[in-house]
Amino acid sequence: MSTELYQKVTPDHLRRDAFLYVRQSSLRQVFENTESTKRQYALRERGAPGMAQNWQRTKGFKAGLDESGAKYRIVASQPTDLTPEQGESVCQNILTAHPDVDLFYNQADDLVIGCAKAVRAAGSHAKLVGWGGSHLGINAIKAGDVDGTVCVEPEKMGRLAFKALYAAVMKPETPKGKFVEVDTPPVTKANVSSCVPQW
Repeated sequence: MSTELYQKVTPDHLRRDAFLYVRQSSLRQVFENTESTKRQYALRERGAPGMAQNWQRTKGFKAGLDESGAKYRIVASQPTDLTPEQGESVCQNILTAHPDVDLFYNQADDLVIGCAKAVRAAGSHAKLVGWGGSHLGINAIKAGDVDGTVCVEPEKMGRLAFKALYAAVMKPETPKGKFVEVDTPPVTKANVSSCVPQW
């Protein structure tokens, strides 16, 4: 932060809030496969249980399913670490218990990479969706190993968050608690070139 800007920050500015809101893409935007009348989904959560981003993404995923009118049953949900190895292990276990899973929704591209190995090894036809739009995820879509992901652009998020923060500090009329919405579009093989990985 420049010295000039730092000198303009007063205690009143520090009491203001700036938020960055990331809109979750609906499941319909990511996945439009209607082979069975009641889909069986497995959720793979990122990081430790209780992390806000985990339950928010899970809530958005379920809301997207409900919004689409899909009939479904979530057969498994498990928190994991962020490694492809853990993703593979968890998906192997889920496939053993539920061999007819139709879709794995992974809350991180790293996880979906490992899950893809488990799905291939089991001879499953489950669809695989990740989250992040990372180099790993985009390359896996191009290779045909993964069906989709959500494009997250951390550079854009940071830029918009800073603009909101700057406005909150420099313009007293800026509303408190303003949400900054950042689009997180779905990515499939059909539009994979639209997401340039930033991480």
